[in-house]
Amino acid sequence: MHRKWIVFIILAAAGLTELPSPAQASCGSASCPADTSSWGDRKAGDVELGYQFEYVEQDQHQIGRHSAAFREIRGHHDEEFTVSRVHRLSASAELTDRLGVDFKLPFVNRSHAHIHRHGGADILESWDLSGLGDLAMTVRYDFWKPENRRLPTLTAIAGGEFPTGSYNEKNSDGDVAELGIQPGSHSTDFIVGLASRQMFQAKRLTGGTGPLPIFFSVIGQLNGKGTDDYRLGDTLQVTMGTSYPVFPKVGLLGQINFLLRGRDDKGSTREEIQKTGGEFLYLSPGLEFRPNENWRIYGLAQIPVYQRVNLIQTVSDYNLLFGATYRFHNLLGSRRSKKPL
Repeated sequence: MHRKWIVFIILAAAGLTELPSPAQASCGSASCPADTSSWGDRKAGDVELGYQFEYVEQDQHQIGRHSAAFREIRGHHDEEFTVSRVHRLSASAELTDRLGVDFKLPFVNRSHAHIHRHGGADILESWDLSGLGDLAMTVRYDFWKPENRRLPTLTAIAGGEFPTGSYNEKNSDGDVAELGIQPGSHSTDFIVGLASRQMFQAKRLTGGTGPLPIFFSVIGQLNGKGTDDYRLGDTLQVTMGTSYPVFPKVGLLGQINFLLRGRDDKGSTREEIQKTGGEFLYLSPGLEFRPNENWRIYGLAQIPVYQRVNLIQTVSDYNLLFGATYRFHNLLGSRRSKKPL
């Protein structure tokens, strides 16, 4: 899918003010398309630090929407598996009651193997890569924030991913891995999105009520050119979710995550870009635990309910995501925006 369609869909969503909810996420190669920040409260002056771990094991083969055997469609490179383990540090600061900034820095450990066909011979090639990924920075602005929290707060999101990550990792034979599995993309990417969030009250199982956030987000990432002008496919991610207050300190998480990934652009390389891109829909149940007002610990499992890939690709049976955050209240001082609704 060409990037102009991503821009068009995001701009079209801007007119749908009836959409229920918010937020943000970005998705790189083999990452979980989930929103892990929108169900929390935001207050001016707060600073939040976090850690996240993602596990994605792509070892199932698929042609279009159907399961396939390994090498059912053969090419120059036949992917066998990719296992991604991503450790991500994050920091968020609420500069005012409307304006916030987020930073995310991943450390990627990725195992990959494929069959390389050369001179009529099949050669097994494998990599175990580790290194820093690309730093992402986004700015959030609540351009519509009613005092009644049952009404949607609408948020504009803009930012980018910067080429801070490793992009020249090699295996034990000295072969450089293709850019699609490198920890970093060696490109500068643009992130733009819209989000909405509403807050209701729901009955707990033990009696009383607790906050019930409903959030929605549309996030597009327009990727730039990397090594040898290779460009990873643009992405569009749509998320809707909530956190139901089962007990005072325990919430039941639920999300619907849709990811649309365009084909890569091979630039001056010889990569088989016809094996990239597709559409993915996940149901993501999970739990969150809040031992006190500062800590939040959570976990999500992503179950694919629809996957369509271009040509033949490896996909995962499930994705796992765990994280924890700690919030410093009013660390920056409380500031209110003077701009009216």
